Amino acid sequence: MHLLSSLNNGLRSLTHMSQSLIKFFSFFLLLASVVSTSLSQTDTEFWFVAPEVWAGHGDNPIVLRFATFDEAANITIEQPANPTFPTQTLSIAANGTSTVNLTAWMGMIENKPVNTLLSYGLHIVSDASITAYYEVNHNDNPDIFTLKGSSALGTEFYTPFQNYLSNNYTQSKAGIDVVATEDNTEITVVPSVALTGHPADVAFTITLNAGETYSMRAASTAAAAHPGGTYISSSAPIAVTMSDDSIVGSPFGGTCFDLLGDQLIPVSLAGDEYIAVKGVQLGGADRVFILATEDNTELFINGTSTWTLNAGETYTHVLGAPVAYYETSAPVIVLHMTGVGCEVGGAILPPLRCTGSRDIAFVRSTNASFSINILVQAGSEGDFTFNGNPAFIGAGDFTDVPGAAGLWKYAQITTTSFVPTLSASRLENSSGYFHMGVINGTPSGYCRYGYFSDFAQYQFQTYTDDDSLCSGEMVTLFADPIENATYTWTGPSGFSINESVLTIGPVDETYDGMYIVTGNVGDCEITPDTLILTVQPAFTAPDLIWDAPTCAGDDLILTCPTAGNNWQWTGPNGELVESDSILVISNAQPSDGGLFTVQAEVEGCLSLAAELSVDITPTGSASLAETTAEACLGSDWSTSPEGNTAGPLWSWEFPNGTVLNNASLDLTNLGELDAGWYVLSASELGCPWSADSIELVVALPEELAFDFPSPICSADAPLALVINASSAGLWSASCGNCIDEDSGVFNPNLAGDETLEITFESQGICQETLSSNLDVITTPSASFDSPLTACLGQGDVTITAENTGGVWSSDCDNCLNSNGEFNTSSAGEGTWNIEYALNGQCPSVSSGAFIVTANLSSSFDLPASFCVNEPSLELAGDLVGGSWSSDCGGCLNSTGVLSPSTAGLGTHELTYTIAGNCGSSTSQNTIVHPLPTTDFTSTPSSGCAPMLIEFEGTASPGASYSAFGIVDSNGFTAWSNQGESATMTVESPDCYDLIYAVTDVNGCINSTLQNSALCVYAPPSANFTYTPALPESYGTLLEFTAANVNASVDFQWFLGTEPVSSNIQWSINTSDIDDNPAYVCLEVQDSLGCVGLACEYIVTTSSLTVYAPTAFTPDYDGHNDVWKLVTSADVTSLDLKIYDRWNNLVFQTQDLDHWWQGDVQDGDYFAPDGVYTWAAVLRGDQYQVRSIKGHIVLIR
Repeated sequence: MHLLSSLNNGLRSLTHMSQSLIKFFSFFLLLASVVSTSLSQTDTEFWFVAPEVWAGHGDNPIVLRFATFDEAANITIEQPANPTFPTQTLSIAANGTSTVNLTAWMGMIENKPVNTLLSYGLHIVSDASITAYYEVNHNDNPDIFTLKGSSALGTEFYTPFQNYLSNNYTQSKAGIDVVATEDNTEITVVPSVALTGHPADVAFTITLNAGETYSMRAASTAAAAHPGGTYISSSAPIAVTMSDDSIVGSPFGGTCFDLLGDQLIPVSLAGDEYIAVKGVQLGGADRVFILATEDNTELFINGTSTWTLNAGETYTHVLGAPVAYYETSAPVIVLHMTGVGCEVGGAILPPLRCTGSRDIAFVRSTNASFSINILVQAGSEGDFTFNGNPAFIGAGDFTDVPGAAGLWKYAQITTTSFVPTLSASRLENSSGYFHMGVINGTPSGYCRYGYFSDFAQYQFQTYTDDDSLCSGEMVTLFADPIENATYTWTGPSGFSINESVLTIGPVDETYDGMYIVTGNVGDCEITPDTLILTVQPAFTAPDLIWDAPTCAGDDLILTCPTAGNNWQWTGPNGELVESDSILVISNAQPSDGGLFTVQAEVEGCLSLAAELSVDITPTGSASLAETTAEACLGSDWSTSPEGNTAGPLWSWEFPNGTVLNNASLDLTNLGELDAGWYVLSASELGCPWSADSIELVVALPEELAFDFPSPICSADAPLALVINASSAGLWSASCGNCIDEDSGVFNPNLAGDETLEITFESQGICQETLSSNLDVITTPSASFDSPLTACLGQGDVTITAENTGGVWSSDCDNCLNSNGEFNTSSAGEGTWNIEYALNGQCPSVSSGAFIVTANLSSSFDLPASFCVNEPSLELAGDLVGGSWSSDCGGCLNSTGVLSPSTAGLGTHELTYTIAGNCGSSTSQNTIVHPLPTTDFTSTPSSGCAPMLIEFEGTASPGASYSAFGIVDSNGFTAWSNQGESATMTVESPDCYDLIYAVTDVNGCINSTLQNSALCVYAPPSANFTYTPALPESYGTLLEFTAANVNASVDFQWFLGTEPVSSNIQWSINTSDIDDNPAYVCLEVQDSLGCVGLACEYIVTTSSLTVYAPTAFTPDYDGHNDVWKLVTSADVTSLDLKIYDRWNNLVFQTQDLDHWWQGDVQDGDYFAPDGVYTWAAVLRGDQYQVRSIKGHIVLIR
């Protein structure tokens, strides 16, 4: 029985839960399981044991890298057998990636020591499909171990190893590591070669619990001693890791030691068809190691029979071609070794038949060169997308695999430019399955190699929402979805349906039995799966009891006395209403009536249904429209129920207990004793209705009286008139709308000068009316014109009121008299409050304002001073229309234009006048300043460029700024720094104007210009040429010629700092030049004394070159025992002499191949330790000669 079916049986035993809810919950769990199921490297659960990598070469950091697909994932990493390991949890967004660094716990991650039961197994669980790999991320010794999920688990393994390269260190031998997934797992190992502590071919057994691990290592580092073909079997699923640490890559060129390893697949997933794609950068042919799992396994390479293997034997194929196609007569496991440069890496190749992926998520570890190998069946090569983009990988990238009859294509693509580092990458194919491996590395650093596609063959997994059924139920059968698969379900009684999900029923005993799902993906048969359905027979209907009748509002009680584990009641609408043997519906209503059914549940199945039709007798409510009624003493009053009164029996109960059997209640000539509560009751068909009641209030009449003043002034504020009535009423008056009918507020402003009639009509139970007269007197107006405005100089202004006889007042002292005359001069500028009051029976007061404004402004803006040469300035007053005057005669005209030059130097008064009572006059002073003096001198007046000019100037009055300028023939002026003296340099030949500009302390500006006051002449040219352009260092005649042929100039040549010639031409032999390069200069002076200078570095080259060691040790130890000159090929002869510190000759030769052994004159006497001087003359076949010398240190 499947896990979900067991869960459903448990759910069925829960009380107060319907069968439909159980099935819905089970179906929900089923869908979640189907979505997450995977048999591949894309999975939700992984087991892994990490190998020991030798720290002396490089073993950290160690990391786990994860990538998600279209769903976000929550991941847990634990060690089930090691409680001290801190469980790691992480969340990754959809289409995301994450890295977990495990280096801090390396001591409990790497599986060491060997031959020891350890607790270092890693268990990784995700709630969504992911890909994962373990990585040793050391720069010198990295590799990746792709985690294969359920494809890594099995009970039978053969271990593939390479047998071509040895391990470089005794601490880095080939290793096998195992981890158990269940407790009490018995593991048997038959080593193919000697392991540390275990001889070859001698089986040994270990027992592990879930998460416990065990490590084995080869006994030798030799390639031939690697444990390829070691056989491992177990009593429960385990995972196995192979590692080959620091293998020597020297056969591929260079000095490289690199890690190779992978997580293995069990024998159950071994295949008989493989493709290996050669790496593009390994310094030699790849190696492919084919390991047989059965005897007499025939191997075909590219369609040719090549070898026959027995179980545990390995064939090594040297892969020099770009690709190879392998077929075998029985399942094999294939390890492929490739690399970058001499750095190697290895990966378990995926079997091709009925395996592969449609969608792969992966992570690139480093920014080094990154390539992907893709294998795909022909026809799907043009349907790839990378991260959703079809542009990166196209059909043109693929080539036929030789020997595969056109069925397979491969591509090897360098993706360095478009696969991001440490980010999620997705490779998808829309039409077919494919395999993908990655190679990431550098020729002199490292290599990472691994396959990320699915290894497992297609396999059905079946589920049902309920596999223990009752007759009459529906059941749904599921097979988890496989892309492009066919589905055939078969079962009892000839049952057959071709669907992945099917719903059948209602079931009976004929449905009881086994159901099998089979199918194919193309030519690949999917491994079938089975499930068993059990159908229970139906039970007879139970008894059902009802104590009828039931009135609306009572409790409806139905009883099922038949024994059972549970009871399932349904009501008239078909919904579940109870799950006990007694059904109670509280406060039952007629709508609750109808057909009721009950089924007894016995042993998990429901009986047939018992039925009963139930009627609920309706009841009503005696309803009155009001709860309180009022009536006046002596009046009549009546009331009756709301709605149709026919049918029920009605009765009234009076306040004194009297009962009246009637629907309506009619009372006449009410007295005070009739007041109180009246209760209405009713019943129908023996079921009482709910009662209602009303209270009758009998009111007494009252005597009304007004309370308001009379008379009232028409200008008074509205006032509320008062009456002693206990209830509200309506007001009215003969003036119409002058009174509010609800509130009784009276507005005198809306009434005339008259006597009004005021009326109040009571709206109480006993309605009454009262009227009375009210006198209204008109209030006289005290209004006057306001606001009033006048200027300060206007004098008396008379204010006129609408009615005379009143009293004037103001808040300005003595500005307003009793006749209403306002004096602006007394008041002064400002806004003044005015009040006018009329006294009498209806007094009246009015207020306003008088605004006194200032006289018209005659202000104007005038600068405090002018320079005498400034242009005329037009002045402007605040207001136009005034007149201008001054004390400087014609310096200021009638329109306000002021001329500083006409005014002359000194202080002047200017006046602007606005005429009239409201006018004014304003006077201001201004000063006219003289210009500063700008006399200056300069020296010299002529000379050679570059030329230094000195300026000296005087300024009066004192200058705030002064500067000198030089004006060239284009009009450009170069200015000196500020000051009354300056020095400037002129670089360009020309005749210049000179200028001196001064700004004095008053801001007045003046300048003096001297035309053509300075002429500067150009220096003569000193350029020269020499031949040859590339002279030899020795024996070459160098000839120098001045470019200036003017006879009136003088020449002077310099070699370095030494004068060597005063002619227009000069020559020298390169053998006489000590410096290289040589520094040669020509100085030329003309008749004006102007001097030109040009210099060049002359570089000489030589084909006569020599290398002379600076020291040697003639002690006959085989190292540096002799000394000789090493010359270039152009040296045909030499004359070499060596002297000691006292200038004694100790060695000489004219033989280019003769060396000095530290003796004296080739004799038996050895020269002592010390510094020696050598001198040589070198000669070439083109008559070149070079002399050279140096020093030698002799050390014994």
